[in-house]
Amino acid sequence: MTRKAFLKRAAAIGIGVGVTYLPLEFSKAQTASKSRVTIAIDESVRDSSGAVVQAIVNKMLENSMKKLMDTNNAEDAWRQLFKPTDVVGIKINCLGGPGIYTSKEVVEAIIKGLRLGGIPEENIIIWDRTEGDLRRCRYKINRDDSGVRCYGTLPSIGYEEQPTRMGEFEGNCQKFLPKQLRRWLMCPF
Repeated sequence: MTRKAFLKRAAAIGIGVGVTYLPLEFSKAQTASKSRVTIAIDESVRDSSGAVVQAIVNKMLENSMKKLMDTNNAEDAWRQLFKPTDVVGIKINCLGGPGIYTSKEVVEAIIKGLRLGGIPEENIIIWDRTEGDLRRCRYKINRDDSGVRCYGTLPSIGYEEQPTRMGEFEGNCQKFLPKQLRRWLMCPF
């Protein structure tokens, strides 16, 4: 399936799980000969009113992780990618607003998986560009040290003055990213 066909299908179903695993220790650009991709499709992911069914999303992500990591156990799959001491950032996209933003249900399923893999809630950070965008898309702001943290770059955090280089990427990151996070999950939709 092509990327374009995948995105069309995900948009038609109304939910997509797009997750990229990016370790922050990029001393050298890392390239793989082939990327591993799993596709999760379940027509019942939305109920008759159009609401996303959390239990179905959880199962879709669990099955995808087991397939991706070639294991029969979801906990083992998550533990292959993350250590309990990792601080994991979940970068979401709220810019498009309701209907085309990173589904809160997908993020909840990711958090459930990370927790299953031994990551404490305090080591999980959800972020996007602005706190206004996050609120508009049903995310609750939490800057405290307890529980999963969720906040925007603006207005409170800001960007680094000097660009950060990680592999092929070079740009100004949020001030906290290079120092706090051990792993990033990119969830574009």
